[in-house]
Amino acid sequence: MKKVFFIIRLLVAAALIVALCFMCDLGTVMENLKKSRLDLLGCALLAFLASYLITAWRWKVLIAGTEKPIPFFRLMRYSFTASFCNNFLPTGFGGDITRIINMRPWGYSVAESTGLLFMERLIGFLTIGLLIILSLPFVITDVFWVVRAGDSKNRIAVLLVAVFLIAIISAMILLLILICSKKAVGKLKAWASKIRYPKVSAFICEFLEKLNQRVRGAKTIFKLTLVSILLQFSFALAFYLCFLAVLGEAIPFVYFFALVQITSLLGVVPISIETLGTREYVFMMFLFLDSSALFACLIIARAASVIMTLPGALFFITDGLFRKCTPKD
Repeated sequence: MKKVFFIIRLLVAAALIVALCFMCDLGTVMENLKKSRLDLLGCALLAFLASYLITAWRWKVLIAGTEKPIPFFRLMRYSFTASFCNNFLPTGFGGDITRIINMRPWGYSVAESTGLLFMERLIGFLTIGLLIILSLPFVITDVFWVVRAGDSKNRIAVLLVAVFLIAIISAMILLLILICSKKAVGKLKAWASKIRYPKVSAFICEFLEKLNQRVRGAKTIFKLTLVSILLQFSFALAFYLCFLAVLGEAIPFVYFFALVQITSLLGVVPISIETLGTREYVFMMFLFLDSSALFACLIIARAASVIMTLPGALFFITDGLFRKCTPKD
């Protein structure tokens, strides 16, 4: 079933990219790629590098209260490994699996590491939702302009994005409230204890207990939110520099920043692999740029983000599935 689901997502991503290719003049795309400014691309690579280091820092904040410390250097290596696996392994969650595996030698059970990872993702996505809401006053004029100047497709796209954002942010807030409640978690654990398979039941109970303990720490949530804001800024800046390197002219950064957040939140819905195709279409709908130039910008941004994960290939061999690390390493 997982293989079928992956194939469907792969086909959707491929179909979206092929459709974009037909909308563009590939010769013009190549010309735009050739004239890209190397200095700005170098800055974009550094911004992507910073985002991966901040990801490791966020992980460090998350495990700070577990009394099972992992050195930052190790977390950095694991962060690159996870990013590499997300880009190159035939699954949408390969990076998550490697992170769980790499945490086991440090004393973390599968249920505990899964709970920590779930909390990191939840706070991360809620932070993106918060950033979108905070940026609305600065971009609302641009959104109205898109609605007025665009055709019916643009209006439908704005409506669908608005409905999606409201639904997903509301669902996440509700989920956070539920897992913060001892009473709600107690009821879920009581239900899980009735599952016939002991290993599954024990896993779910431990997962819920550890998650509840971590989420109830307001200080940890606050720190995670701050680090997540810094992470999203670094990621958006990297994309912005890639666009600037190709276009040679500035786009309003706050509007661009909001679009990056929206496309990142789209990753919650497994439409395609790593938002491949969906991110491109959102930018196409909301940025009134020449399609060939825009496609060149997106190719550069994708390539730069993938290039910066390549050290993860080496770390995957040395720290991933082929060698067991110990705390003494």
